[in-house]
Amino acid sequence: RQGFCKWFNVAKGWGFITPDDGGIDVFVHQTTIFKNGFRSLAEGERVEFESKPSNQGMEATFVCGVGGQECKGSERRPMSRKKPRKIRCYNCGDFANHIAAKCPHGPLPKRCHQCKSTEHLIADCPLKDS
Repeated sequence: RQGFCKWFNVAKGWGFITPDDGGIDVFVHQTTIFKNGFRSLAEGERVEFESKPSNQGMEATFVCGVGGQECKGSERRPMSRKKPRKIRCYNCGDFANHIAAKCPHGPLPKRCHQCKSTEHLIADCPLKDS
């Protein structure tokens, strides 16, 4: 069968194909796409596909470009999910991207990490419980 990609979510790796012969849209998962590298479909891309009925409707079992070629795929790539990890510096007590050995504040006197007072340490901090 032939059709075109109605839409495809590159972050989630799935979308729908609208068949040329009418009928309901066909679900497509990135694992069924014939393409090297990052597998996706561009919106409106012409494809050939095989499908089977599933519990939720029709599902593609194999998707390729016209004439059995590789799919072109979307130009979009998913956003990176990596967030910068903040760690607590034992020297200044800040949540930052450095450790005590590389603290930009230099060596500091011992102080409370909660209220920054040099009069006591965090174990004896009056603000700790509040």
